[in-house]
Amino acid sequence: YRFKPSHGSALSKTLGTIRADKDVNRNETALSSTRSLINQYNPLHTISIHKLYTIDLDISAKWIVSSIADRIFICDNEGEVRIFSYSRRRRRQPLLTERFHLLNIRLISSFTVTHDYLIAFESDTQMITLHTHHGGLLVRLNFSYDPIMIVRSDYLTKNQIWSCSRTKRQCFQFDINHITKEIIPLEQLDFKYSISNILIDPIGISSDEQGRIAVHDINEVTTDRLLIFTNDQNMIIPLDSIKYADRQISSQIERVLLVPKQSNLIVILYAPQSTITNLHEIVIVDIELRPARILYRLQEVNGIENIDVTLNGELVYSVTPPVNKRIIPKMHIYSLIN
Repeated sequence: YRFKPSHGSALSKTLGTIRADKDVNRNETALSSTRSLINQYNPLHTISIHKLYTIDLDISAKWIVSSIADRIFICDNEGEVRIFSYSRRRRRQPLLTERFHLLNIRLISSFTVTHDYLIAFESDTQMITLHTHHGGLLVRLNFSYDPIMIVRSDYLTKNQIWSCSRTKRQCFQFDINHITKEIIPLEQLDFKYSISNILIDPIGISSDEQGRIAVHDINEVTTDRLLIFTNDQNMIIPLDSIKYADRQISSQIERVLLVPKQSNLIVILYAPQSTITNLHEIVIVDIELRPARILYRLQEVNGIENIDVTLNGELVYSVTPPVNKRIIPKMHIYSLIN
């Protein structure tokens, strides 16, 4: 695979040689409320999963962005936004600081947050809207890339995103500027052609502060796997091993996240019985061990709407109960790294 800059293939950079880890550990970790394990990437840190906070919400949080320092952004598909101030490091509990409605025309199908912008994509209009962090509309721009997902990638530079399109089988990195009213393609991952008779089917994307890009692929040959692209070496991580053996068909991997500052970890949102119940599991996997190892499974019986990881190693996810249950939506925050 190659990253292809918009200014010509002569300047494209090859992202190393892809290697496959075929022997993934299929032993599953027993569930428990709290467990600590040595972090192989950084021995000073341990994996410690326990609940920190639960916050009642007044919207169904379709999207969560918690990787902006000391803030958590949530948004629903109608454009309602809530912003929480939060810092475990400063012992600051989640506090609702802003609430407003985006000036979108139709329902939102993708949403993310960068250093300066709230970015919402409407599939019905093929438009992206840029708002300030206080809800002010900056500009509305055409965006014909048909993304299934948009994520921030401006950890080192301001206002860059990655967009992944399943229909076009492409992922692009863009630089966004509301003053010049431009969305400039910077890099490209093109999956339109098969490799070893496998046609990649990208359904999700994640990025981190190290410049890594992870694409969730569900092609018909190998089913679920994670393609991780870096500047020096690429990896293929098979994901089917996290599925229970008797639920391979009925289960579904809905999201895969890189963990900021912990290159050995990924977070997987898994629905073991997606056709029957709302039960979800958050699965923590160490991908630098050989073979890769499941470190922890955290169950959520009410189902998970979306999930993100903070820069300080906390899981933030939203729960939206079924309509027939008189339970208000909630946001849970769990520790991940001590």
